[in-house]
Amino acid sequence: MIDYGLSDKTAVVTGGARGIGHAIATRLLEHGARCVLWDIDGKALDKVSEQLRSVGSVGSVIVDITDPEQATDALRKTEGAMGPVDILVNNAGVAGASKTLWECDPDEWRQVIDLDLFAVFLCCRAVVPQMLSRGFGRIVNIASIAGKEGNPNASHYSAAKAGVIGLTKSLGKELAQSGVLVNAVAPSVIQTEILKQCSKEHVDYMVSKIPMGRMGQAEEVAALVSWLCSRQCTFSTGAVYDVSGGRATYWLLGVGGFGWKIFESWAVSACFMRALVVCRKGLHQLKDCIRAQVCLLADDRRGSLDCLFLPKLSFF
Repeated sequence: MIDYGLSDKTAVVTGGARGIGHAIATRLLEHGARCVLWDIDGKALDKVSEQLRSVGSVGSVIVDITDPEQATDALRKTEGAMGPVDILVNNAGVAGASKTLWECDPDEWRQVIDLDLFAVFLCCRAVVPQMLSRGFGRIVNIASIAGKEGNPNASHYSAAKAGVIGLTKSLGKELAQSGVLVNAVAPSVIQTEILKQCSKEHVDYMVSKIPMGRMGQAEEVAALVSWLCSRQCTFSTGAVYDVSGGRATYWLLGVGGFGWKIFESWAVSACFMRALVVCRKGLHQLKDCIRAQVCLLADDRRGSLDCLFLPKLSFF
């Protein structure tokens, strides 16, 4: 196994008692980190902690991370047991009921926002000051492809995960020169217990959007997260990494002086990828706007260009 330089590091994984959080904690322990699981389910925490003790040094804190005082107290308990927190993985989340926006009760909509977004803010707010004081930290937020594309019948979840992506980009910039790196992972549908909260129709819809034709596994997400937590990750912050089985790829189709052209998503700025955009402008203006992303556009072309940015698998 590659040395990720985690043998002297303490990691907090929220929602660590099951699913993706459990897989992430296992992976970090295998790389030598000390792990503290934060979860509201005390029984599940006890069971998982006992299992993971054979892998490495693990602790647990029963906490409602949507409560500011409990989040601060959980950090105090963690530092007392394991020392300062070097790594934070904001994984805890809830899918919420599969309903249209207008069918959602305000309380159930807020519940999803509170755990999936507000709690991420609270946990980051708790750990960042002491990470700053030591000049080192790794924060990984578990977002979702729903935060990029918006899944129907999941407005609460999609909005919360879009917020996590925005928070990650903002905080990453705020801490860019501090030694504290902040990144996010945006999975498509992953085979975990959280799917029990969703209707079969909603799960089938999500899987139908994945070119690989299957759900992802928690261990596949954990493999990426463990690298983002490591000393091997040094020049990435404020970024969002897809684990989507091919769902998060997009087409750029251009009609103009040099015909139809197709570019993959890596060549197009994320701000263009999120929506259906029809723009008509001079090619030189377009070049100035996206020159860093689409280097194939010729400098000497003139006239107008009709550009259509479409997801490879349309969800409109």
